[in-house]
Amino acid sequence: MRCCAIYVFHDDVSETSAALAGEALRRIKGAADYLLVVALAPFNSTVSVLLADLADAVVGPHARLTFKEGIRLGLKHIYETAPDLADCVFVTGSHMAGPIGAFEPYLERALASDADLVAPYFHAPRIDPRLSTRDLPARIPYFDFTFFKRSLLVRESFRRFWDRAEPSSDYWSDFLGIVIAFGQLVESCGFKVDYLLDAEQLESFDPRMFEVHKIVELGGPAVLKDVFLLDPLIHDLQAIYARRALDALALRDPELCDLLWNVLLTEAELRTLHTNLEEHAVLDDRYVGAPKDEWKFGTVAVFIHAFYIDVLKDIWASLKQLPGKADLYISTASEENKGHIEAFIADQGWPIGAVEVRVVAANRGRDMSSLFITFQDVVIAGNYEVALRLHSKRTPQVGRQIGNSFRDHLLDNLIFNSDYVRNLYDVLDQNPKIGLVIPPTVHIGFGTLGHAWYTNKAPMLKLAAQIGIKVPVDRDTPVAAYGTMFWFRTEALRPLFEHPWKWTDFNPEPHHVDGGLAHLLERLMGYCAQSRHFRTLTICNRYAAARNYVKLEYKLQLLAAQLPSHNISMQYEYLLQKRSEAPIRRWIYRKLELLYADHVVRRPRLLNLVRPFAHFVRNLIVLR
Repeated sequence: MRCCAIYVFHDDVSETSAALAGEALRRIKGAADYLLVVALAPFNSTVSVLLADLADAVVGPHARLTFKEGIRLGLKHIYETAPDLADCVFVTGSHMAGPIGAFEPYLERALASDADLVAPYFHAPRIDPRLSTRDLPARIPYFDFTFFKRSLLVRESFRRFWDRAEPSSDYWSDFLGIVIAFGQLVESCGFKVDYLLDAEQLESFDPRMFEVHKIVELGGPAVLKDVFLLDPLIHDLQAIYARRALDALALRDPELCDLLWNVLLTEAELRTLHTNLEEHAVLDDRYVGAPKDEWKFGTVAVFIHAFYIDVLKDIWASLKQLPGKADLYISTASEENKGHIEAFIADQGWPIGAVEVRVVAANRGRDMSSLFITFQDVVIAGNYEVALRLHSKRTPQVGRQIGNSFRDHLLDNLIFNSDYVRNLYDVLDQNPKIGLVIPPTVHIGFGTLGHAWYTNKAPMLKLAAQIGIKVPVDRDTPVAAYGTMFWFRTEALRPLFEHPWKWTDFNPEPHHVDGGLAHLLERLMGYCAQSRHFRTLTICNRYAAARNYVKLEYKLQLLAAQLPSHNISMQYEYLLQKRSEAPIRRWIYRKLELLYADHVVRRPRLLNLVRPFAHFVRNLIVLR
């Protein structure tokens, strides 16, 4: 027997994770002589069916511990049931995305090596600040995608190590007690180690995390899923190129990359994923090559709600920038407005597609109700893959200049000019998983950052559960189309179009307040797309990138200058500690905030009376 493979399921497995694991098992099974699956958690029905087709044997389920416990149990099973050992025992698990490509080349490489152990990469304790004072080997191999050769399997010291190994649910204890201890065993016994990529090009103490892009670019066999789910502060402090890793994976193995995307979209908070994978594009406003006017997705549907019909003239200048074919659907509040709009369009002309103007059945919910109710039939018919949502935004609750700046922020980042949109269309053509395209979170003139839920989080969670949207929700600032202008794939938002909304579900005018359905939908769309395994991409033009970045940098350095450390993680911990030092004030603040949200914000007349007093109380209670 050339190869016995051990595959460890060491956590609950969702359907998307099962699909990724299933692809791994099929690839391994194609080259391994024997496939043993070790379960450290109960299987769901999807995994059970999968294993019935692929696994030669299943061990478990056992008490949920760690991947190393799975290796220990797998090796124990092989020693007990297969006295004639294979040329190598291969170990990996459901925490990995891989093999990248076919498994057989990695197996052949391992069998051809004269090493006792062939690993994917290593930990470098001598440059790890936590371990550098200890007398440890320069490189310690990880087990994530590792081949134990016969020359190692027959050694009593190797078998004794795994017989006595005591994996721990505590990460650091498990790391020291198993990974580091095994590295010491390898060095003390003189076992030879080989790596599946050029180890000399890896420069950090934990390249599987911090140099994940190199792991993929250098031909590594698999990637650790958790890298993409780490706290974005770790990505920042360690300068991790997660986006680069996924781009390289898409080139090497598009199928595996797509399956990994589905897992990440199922398991990660959207803000974490958006940040770690840098889901932001500064699109060029110049198109390289001959201008295109046709794309695979076909004719675009443009949905506009023109409540303020005079603003339509301002939107029109942007609409004229659209390349290719686009059908125009406009909703408005009255028959009189409809007549004015039709006359305006007849005068301006719309040569690139059909035009239809509809009057909303009720003046409730503004642009959200007009999209999901008035044009529900258009989307459900399935004639459009890509659509654009605009409306005659005025933002009357703020000063006119601030409101105009907000509208410019939305329009200029969605439709800057024809070449800008062509570049966007190319992105959509090349990336079918992009389901929602939004401008950056508005922060010039608005206190959105860190406070964008306002009073909408709890009712939005209730609404998501009713619709069947089950994904992790962001803690502070949801990734959302603030201002409700955006590009979208109709399939990404289909559940919101299929839901039987009623006009009475939406607030009547002028009570367009936080906690109302329109504001909930504004924040729900990104999660709806995520639940259907679609990505959300933020786009902006180069001028907006400059304007937003410098102001954001100024605000961040202004806050950071008041904190005692230059390290963002320490700054965050300091602020959390400060908040915990005043629990009574925090409790009072939270109770008043809920009271304000539930009984004041929803009543515009009362809001106007109470708001000055609320600001005074907030200044008294706020933590300093």
